[in-house]
Amino acid sequence: MASKEKVYFYNPITELRISGSKDNKFMLIKPLNKSALILVFSIILGLNPKFAGGKDGQQFTVFHYNSTAFKGGSQHWEISKDASERVFVATNNGVLMMDGTIPRMLTMPDKTIVRSVQCLDNKVYVGAYQEFGFWQENEIGQWNYLSLTETVDKSLFQHDEFWKIVHHENKIYFQSFGNIFCYDGQTVSRIDLPGPILFLLKSGEKVFTQAINGPLYELKNDKLHRLAGSEIFSTTEVKAVLSPSKNKFVIGTSSLGLYKYDGKSFVPWEVEANSQLREYKINAGVLLNDALVFGTILKGIFILDSEGKIIHQINSLHGLQNNTVLSMVPDENNNLWLGLDKGFDFIWFHSPVSLYTGDE
Repeated sequence: MASKEKVYFYNPITELRISGSKDNKFMLIKPLNKSALILVFSIILGLNPKFAGGKDGQQFTVFHYNSTAFKGGSQHWEISKDASERVFVATNNGVLMMDGTIPRMLTMPDKTIVRSVQCLDNKVYVGAYQEFGFWQENEIGQWNYLSLTETVDKSLFQHDEFWKIVHHENKIYFQSFGNIFCYDGQTVSRIDLPGPILFLLKSGEKVFTQAINGPLYELKNDKLHRLAGSEIFSTTEVKAVLSPSKNKFVIGTSSLGLYKYDGKSFVPWEVEANSQLREYKINAGVLLNDALVFGTILKGIFILDSEGKIIHQINSLHGLQNNTVLSMVPDENNNLWLGLDKGFDFIWFHSPVSLYTGDE
């Protein structure tokens, strides 16, 4: 049999899916820490995962979590982790929870699609169709859901889906295209908007959003403040705002590539990756150690150094199940979880992603 033939193997406990080739040696997953997350590296008879490498020679391995195995539907809209390193995934069928044992689905009371998830303290906040609230685990391990929409006029968000949840200045913000609701731990209030908006994006200590076909705004004291000069984004969509250093931002757009923002002006960042990011359409972004990671609609993820040089490009040719990246979240060891259009993946970097470029 040809050595390039792709085969799949499963961990019967986590239903983990790993791709490799039959002539390789193989390892499975084991818990990374005592809180028993979900990843494990233990040897299985004569088989290894398929390793891949970036431009800097660093190797990584991609682990697959198949959507059919978890019965969460195809899309995995957002991923979050709690203080115990349990992973929560917003799926078409509810919130998938993985803690190193058998995965379980937290199904919404009306069985709606969950678009967003955010763990904070001992609560798992969720956004769904005409609904937002939080799940909380009791002392015997049972999960209960509390809706936060009971005191809100339902006519204000008819047909809304809540795509983003942001924690900022001790408040939780739930965002749809037509609304932002603020929860202060006691009451829910509504933020005035200039019109329909795209996504609420937190970067460093700041929170931004874009008016559809319009400029950027910053959220300050529960009010949206228009950013001068941001009208240049009216023909595109701002999908990511990253802050590699204090008050310095890199903005990722869906069709115009990357921009830099210093709090005063927006300047195109013409770097090596820009032509590809324009072509493949940025859809998400995160910081990974001191690297910039952009997920795309058409070509997986691009990992850039601080100068904008590509140090990794990871897509279906390197093991991803799908090239459409819906969400990303790093773990405590600077590895990366990806929510995909079909399934979700974990990228294990064999050594930390480090961009130190000193002389030593």
